[in-house]
Amino acid sequence: MAGPYFVDITTGNDGDDGLSEGNAFATLAKAADTVGAASVAEAKVWIKASATYDVQDGTNGANMVLATAGTITIPIVWEGYTSSTGDGGIATLSGTSTWDHCIDTNSLSYQVFKNLRMTLAADNGFEGSTFDWYVFKNCRFDNNGANGVNVDNDCGFMNCSAHNNTSYGITADQRVPVINCTSYTNGGRGIDIQNGCIFGCLVYDNGNVEQIHAVESGTAVINCTVDGDNDGASVGFRYTQTAEAVTVVNNIFYDLNYAVHSTTDHSELDLIGFNLYNSIAQSPPNLNILPPNPSSGAGDGIGDRGDVTSTQGDTDLFTDAGAARNYTLKDTSSDAVAAGVDAKFTVDLF
Repeated sequence: MAGPYFVDITTGNDGDDGLSEGNAFATLAKAADTVGAASVAEAKVWIKASATYDVQDGTNGANMVLATAGTITIPIVWEGYTSSTGDGGIATLSGTSTWDHCIDTNSLSYQVFKNLRMTLAADNGFEGSTFDWYVFKNCRFDNNGANGVNVDNDCGFMNCSAHNNTSYGITADQRVPVINCTSYTNGGRGIDIQNGCIFGCLVYDNGNVEQIHAVESGTAVINCTVDGDNDGASVGFRYTQTAEAVTVVNNIFYDLNYAVHSTTDHSELDLIGFNLYNSIAQSPPNLNILPPNPSSGAGDGIGDRGDVTSTQGDTDLFTDAGAARNYTLKDTSSDAVAAGVDAKFTVDLF
């Protein structure tokens, strides 16, 4: 085996060697069975976006079931392109609303997925819930029958989007960075992790639930714009159990019932400040709701942290928070800009 390998569903042939565009494989299943991790070249698969990949992997319920694990020094990289390798074009994998998953990792780790769209799976678009070490760059997960993507520990997302999935958009376990991603109009939570860093994300209108949810200590939500779209029970960010040392800084929480919500008042144990809160924020007893309701006796440990509040659904905050989803703050000299970064990241963190 030599590599890199090429796949082209339109002109490829699984009887060829796959070592050039002119001799590309036709199916992802053939590429999965051939790729190796003996060298960087052998561990690379180029997937041409010539048409939608909608061929089932043998008798398995997926477009592709992985057959080889990468290593920490040589991960297997699956990358879409349109006309020339490296052009950033997105190749589409469709479950045709029939197969469980677009990609099933088969518990094989150290894989990188770039420029791929996973859509119309009957269950999770990407299924990797039983193993670790998957990285996604510029991937799309949409219109799947359960979660857009479901992975375990030590996975990462950058420049990805998840939308219109029946359940959650992005769901993962521990030590998960989610960077500059968008998750919207999913039936359940937009982003759901055990712990990790959520930075520079736009999350909006995900069910009538938490837009972002975490469970364990050490989670950070920074430079995000979170819009509940006036759903009656929507929470911007909820963290539960004994999650401490949680960081929530320089975010905009807009048009929500609760902006930030914890099942326990951790007082000074959390690092929360410089946010813009735009919510109803009624505070039931024993809940840390931000901005706090002083009469509840909960959430009183936050102090003066540079937070800014405004009336829920304030239409004067943004250029357009409607269909265009342009969350650029209108008045660049206002306190709101100092409190929460806008979606174009034109403001320093502090």
